[in-house]
Amino acid sequence: AFCDRVKFDHPNQPPARRGGFGWVKLPMPKPVKWITAYRTAKGEAGFFFRLKGDEGQIIYEGLSAAKSKLEAELGTPINEGGGKDDPFEIYIGIDYPGNPSEDEAFLEWLLENANRVVSTLRPFLAQFS
Repeated sequence: AFCDRVKFDHPNQPPARRGGFGWVKLPMPKPVKWITAYRTAKGEAGFFFRLKGDEGQIIYEGLSAAKSKLEAELGTPINEGGGKDDPFEIYIGIDYPGNPSEDEAFLEWLLENANRVVSTLRPFLAQFS
């Protein structure tokens, strides 16, 4: 239902693509490749993307410097996890604040926030490609 209903305001955003059970891909400029929109059986949901290697570290540093501005545009906190060791690999996430098992409420949040995530993060990430 998400892929059929999602609309993006950004003129260069390709359509969302099914990735597997419980997740879809929102294509992004390299080196990120895509943002994952997901819901797990454990009750976790939201968006995330991974940053790896030297390019990932550069993007991460830029994101850290712009974090408060990006969070204001997104209207939600950005979190991170993973290691910053060698090799550098970390994930950047936006968590769903409600109960993902409430299908319609979750889908509405996902649809609204997918557009906001793309409109905010696509231009930000494009500066690193």
